[in-house]
Amino acid sequence: KQELFSKVEFVFGLIISEHAESRQAARNALRGVTLSSERTELVCARLTAHLLAITSDNEDIAADICDTMLLVFAAQLRTISETVIRDLLASDLAIVQRFAGDLIQQHDELSKHPPQDIVQSLLDSEHALVRAAGVRIIFQLPDDVLKDCLELLIALTRHVHPDVRSEIRSAVIRLTSNFCLQMGTHWT
Repeated sequence: KQELFSKVEFVFGLIISEHAESRQAARNALRGVTLSSERTELVCARLTAHLLAITSDNEDIAADICDTMLLVFAAQLRTISETVIRDLLASDLAIVQRFAGDLIQQHDELSKHPPQDIVQSLLDSEHALVRAAGVRIIFQLPDDVLKDCLELLIALTRHVHPDVRSEIRSAVIRLTSNFCLQMGTHWT
């Protein structure tokens, strides 16, 4: 099994298969296989390029590719370039845009200080699943980072989409509650 899955073409072919069962089998099998970092980078690069070329008539394939990449190649994706994330965000497919948000949320650096224009783009999406990815990014930010985004948070409480307004209120309440607690300890 290890030898068969060490072939980049074989792995790539299974993950992008037209058959859902093959894609699922690839995902399950790859979780128990260790690929070299070089092969993993090659597979991830090819899958990303494939995601960018997928059209809406193959959205189920795109969804499976995104899921497989997040489950199997999470460690490698933690350092994916911001440029690649921006390319994925520009996709016509909502599932690929959400994947870009998921990558930011799990990224070693961008999860701590995500580019505000990318977060704004996620939150302004016409697709609820993409907006939800933007909200998740904001929720994972520590208070000291959120304090630097106060204008953004206030603007989001008046966002055009009710789901964003509702979710962001929780972050604003958390931030103001923690601020009030800190102020209370200084006054006593």
